[in-house]
Amino acid sequence: MDDLFREMTNKLLSTSTNTARETPAPESNAFDCSKDGTDQVDLAQRSSPGEDMFLCMKSFALVEEAIGSYRWGVAKKILDLVPPWMADLPAALHMRARIAFELTEYNCAKDILQKLRKLYPHRTEGMELLSTALWHLQDAHELSSLAQHLTTEARSRPQTWCVAGNCFSLQRQHAKAVDCMERAIQLDPYFAYAYTLLGHELIFQEEYDRAANAFRRALEISPKDYRAWHGLGLVHLRKEQMGLAQVNISKAVTINPTNRAMLCQLAQIEQALNRPERAMRLIDRALALDPDDVACRYNRARLLFDTKHNEECVKELNELKEVSPDEAYIYHLLGKVHRRLGNNHLALLNYSWATEMDPRGEQMLGHAGERSYDDDDPSPTAS
Repeated sequence: MDDLFREMTNKLLSTSTNTARETPAPESNAFDCSKDGTDQVDLAQRSSPGEDMFLCMKSFALVEEAIGSYRWGVAKKILDLVPPWMADLPAALHMRARIAFELTEYNCAKDILQKLRKLYPHRTEGMELLSTALWHLQDAHELSSLAQHLTTEARSRPQTWCVAGNCFSLQRQHAKAVDCMERAIQLDPYFAYAYTLLGHELIFQEEYDRAANAFRRALEISPKDYRAWHGLGLVHLRKEQMGLAQVNISKAVTINPTNRAMLCQLAQIEQALNRPERAMRLIDRALALDPDDVACRYNRARLLFDTKHNEECVKELNELKEVSPDEAYIYHLLGKVHRRLGNNHLALLNYSWATEMDPRGEQMLGHAGERSYDDDDPSPTAS
């Protein structure tokens, strides 16, 4: 892999007419969506169409290998080296979007996939990722527009029905979303991503056995699909089978060790299994990938609260509310730790702010540890 990367780099740079060698791509995983190809390597002297085709195939094969091993930084650097005539090919745009998507850079993934849609309006590959990015961004208008267009123009494509399913899911019409995902599977029985989306919709409906079957089918098609392993772990988590949840989500993390959300979720499970040291190591791994990740920092504060490191927890939460002042669950946990410390005035003040921000308690749905104001909520039963 590394030898091939060096060979590819040398091939691209040897034909360059600019000073790309003097300004190498940064090592960071952050995905720069501002690139328009103007500062990429420019191949002014292409020798023949045959060599160009070979270069194109070789580049994309190398990127696919890097993506398949979840080496997002390597994949991004290779794509940054390709010449402008390759940068806007549909495969290149799709790969860039996949990298941004996996790095949870959903706005960037959306921009790239919308460019792909504009340049190649009849292409449906990648639209399922666009719809999921829009789902994460809670962009109901754009997602509805995309679903309406595809269900009119490309009803026979499985990606269309994944888009429609995500649209219904965002509207909390999960039964209709399930119907759409099943339609996608009918059109392509080997579309693993559709099975994982189906599984998540079935979890919303609390149909856990059907959800588990959907994730298992995805694994039959793609045994290294970390999303399916993660989904299977979520099924066990909802059923409070913590041991099985730990096994499956650990497999997902082993396959894709750069997913911060999965690392934090696994840390929560380890804490529920009374293994706080393992939990903290997992959170530290997640924070090493992105020290500013709000969810990771909140999970660290929650673990500090659970292990009764109260002063350190207060410090972490006070820093966190400065960078994310609109998250009710931060103030709610801050109220709990102040209550434990006997700071009743500060506790009531933070509870009040949390209620004002989230009067219906919707944010708390995603934070199982915030079920009540009681400091001694029982942990789920391990199995």
